[in-house]
Amino acid sequence: MPEECLGETVFCFRFPIWFTATTIERVFGDQPSAKSFRAVLYTHYDQPAADSVANPRLMLFLRSNGHSFAIEHMYESAFLRKDGSYVVPLISSSPISWLPCEMHGLRERIQRSDFVEDISLPAHNLDGEDIDGVFEIEDGAAVPLYGIAVDRIRTGLGRNHRKLSDFECSTEADD
Repeated sequence: MPEECLGETVFCFRFPIWFTATTIERVFGDQPSAKSFRAVLYTHYDQPAADSVANPRLMLFLRSNGHSFAIEHMYESAFLRKDGSYVVPLISSSPISWLPCEMHGLRERIQRSDFVEDISLPAHNLDGEDIDGVFEIEDGAAVPLYGIAVDRIRTGLGRNHRKLSDFECSTEADD
């Protein structure tokens, strides 16, 4: 728990969730010393559901003093393609807010049939603005039209040193 939460006159509304993360692929930064490691996420939301190998998360972790911290809202679902590669389907026309803006330019057209698990969302959860140019409606399901391959994100990030502030994109994407 953060030190500032230990005082008698302070109420912390976010609580830590400890979880074990298993690295499937390192995308950027130093490789953790072990394939599996404990991480903490401070959140006011419920415990997230466990991921599967066919549908893991691309997550941003910070490490400090031997501890790994997941950053709230800095993760996206990834899906395994039948060719063994991972893709982050895009569910908005805007760039992924926690990746550098240039990553949005790496998007490519994707096909539902290329994936091990279904990448669609229930169409009734979306309105027309959310659907146009982002999803194709098939049998009541909203299927993402575009995604970014994790390999392309890895190449796009390169090996350059980046600060945490580099991992943000607040501008609207050009479609």
